[in-house]
Amino acid sequence: VLQGMAEGAVLVDRGGRLTAAGIEARQAELPFAVRPRGHQVLLGDGDALWVRFTARALAQENHWLLEVDLPGVDEVSLHFRNAAGQWENQQAGDSLPQSVWPQRGRKPFLLLSQETGRDVTYFLRIQHERVPFSGGLFIKTQTVVAEQEQSALFLLGAYFGLAALAIAVALANALVYRDHGFSTYVIYVAAMVLGQAGMTGAGGLLFWPEWPGLSNPMTFLMNTFAGATGVLFVRTVATPRQYSTLLDRLAMGVIFALMVVSAVDVFVPTAAGFALSMHLLTLSMLLVLVLLALAMARGDRHSRWIAAGFGLIVLGGAFPVARNFGLISSGFLSEYGLMLGSALEMPLLFYGLNRRLNEQTESRARARAL
Repeated sequence: VLQGMAEGAVLVDRGGRLTAAGIEARQAELPFAVRPRGHQVLLGDGDALWVRFTARALAQENHWLLEVDLPGVDEVSLHFRNAAGQWENQQAGDSLPQSVWPQRGRKPFLLLSQETGRDVTYFLRIQHERVPFSGGLFIKTQTVVAEQEQSALFLLGAYFGLAALAIAVALANALVYRDHGFSTYVIYVAAMVLGQAGMTGAGGLLFWPEWPGLSNPMTFLMNTFAGATGVLFVRTVATPRQYSTLLDRLAMGVIFALMVVSAVDVFVPTAAGFALSMHLLTLSMLLVLVLLALAMARGDRHSRWIAAGFGLIVLGGAFPVARNFGLISSGFLSEYGLMLGSALEMPLLFYGLNRRLNEQTESRARARAL
């Protein structure tokens, strides 16, 4: 029921000065090019990416939507002329409240023309700073979109439910036993959950729909903060100061640097600051693995569970980090890899902490008996 879909031709508008009407009038002379699959575009401050395509609806069996498959895209707008020759415009994106989106969602869904039997030329404008844009553009019916989003929200609900349970039980253990390992676990998981709410678009849809200003801090700040608290958690559990003062100081330095960079990035977001935070996050992942490997080498039996958990989070987090560096295109693993790794990591870390706590409790009981 939809035909005439042409490959999208793209144009990078440095400075973002072009309009849909201006592009339509000058499209023969503008340097449009076919966008290859997996193509990535790095947009600077104020730059815009224009995508032009043509489609024709043959029957009004369902509403057709254009899906911008990248939760967290800053702003997108769709422009086309209706049968009367007037422009119709729609806007969506993380920089706008959900109330102005044509259809509420985790990612932008823009309505295509419902007229049948007429070729319609669409102009899509995309703004997305600091992270290379490589999101897919798909035309789907409203029914297909609803089914896919229901499945996605079900999985996200399972993840957030698991995280809430882990936080509640760990917080109870931290308060009852005054255990610093469980205390840092609570902070780490909470930061990870908030970061995933921003990355997957669930936060903008469910938690702060009318406060778009929270989307970028939750996506960038909380993930950086999660990296810092992850190092703090491993430092608390593996206690590197027992065998290497240098490694302990390096861990504290990475924690401090991540905290400072994330705090500065909230107030002064820059491409350089974002790149620095990505390099520090990569360093923190490697440092965590080194600390856990040394702890296991020294005979810490519980560190292997924590190492297994962090191994999964490093594996899952490698995909969004690689996307942010422009090494891979956006896709399922770059969007959900960190969340899947986090979901598998939480019970492993909890089990390792619980065994560690039981051993410490037994040791204290034996000491009191003696």
